[in-house]
Amino acid sequence: MPHEFLEDELELRSEFASAKVSPWGATLTHLVINGKPIINHATKQDVKNSFAGVTLAPWPNRLAGAAWQLEGKTLSAKVNDHAQHASGGNANHGLVFDRRFEIKNQTSSKVTFAISLGKDSVYPLEVEIVVSYELIGDELAASISAKNHGGKNAPVAFGTHPYLAIAQDSKVKISAAVQAVNDSAQIPTGWEPAVKQNADSYAQLKLDDCFAQLETDKNGIAQTLITNSDGSQVSVWQDAIFKYLMIYTHPTLGIAIEPQTAPANAFNTGEDLIWLEPAEAVTGHWGIRVGSEK
Repeated sequence: MPHEFLEDELELRSEFASAKVSPWGATLTHLVINGKPIINHATKQDVKNSFAGVTLAPWPNRLAGAAWQLEGKTLSAKVNDHAQHASGGNANHGLVFDRRFEIKNQTSSKVTFAISLGKDSVYPLEVEIVVSYELIGDELAASISAKNHGGKNAPVAFGTHPYLAIAQDSKVKISAAVQAVNDSAQIPTGWEPAVKQNADSYAQLKLDDCFAQLETDKNGIAQTLITNSDGSQVSVWQDAIFKYLMIYTHPTLGIAIEPQTAPANAFNTGEDLIWLEPAEAVTGHWGIRVGSEK
């Protein structure tokens, strides 16, 4: 099928892994480790319809009513999430998921993308988003950075949206203390003890939910763990900048495991919204590794 996949895909390789990425949305479209597909090759339609593998910035998830206020002015974005809402819908997943990033650096195993913001009426702030993917042995290491190049403080939040391949009899371990309570438009209204992640198998797991107060190791790393019936495991890890975890169980694409720095609607609630002073930057790290039950 012509043009089935995103344009300008680049291939990364290490001794034990290969990946495909595209400058469009700084998207991770495919990942194979030790010969096993970890992320099935996302098509252009998967990316367009389900945000498969894209970068989420300058906000992840939903912006209620597709609007927020800055310095007393209401700034509006295009509605792309038509869930019931008093203001007519939400703006989902930021501004860069369908835009072309510049390729800043590229080697056989690593690529760095960058894009500059500031020309959108909803976000008139000079912030640069930089996304890096690197294959190291049998692991994918990734990062997202935001830097304020403007003269005034700038709010930012970001995340990523990979869909991992998963079998119906696999198990998913989500280590979080609380889950979001959402209204009918999937906008958080509060938090409650996390119970939705409890299931005996992936087949029983039905989620479109944000989790927080993540369990971390001594280095502040949280992980979401998939354990397959043969004992093999896939872990999506995220550092302390990514305080939130969105999980979506797609009917065909797999499980979206989405590290985020803030929950939905942070531009309106201020919840864990990062304010960058002029010339200030922030970087979050995440990745995917494989292993087996011990």
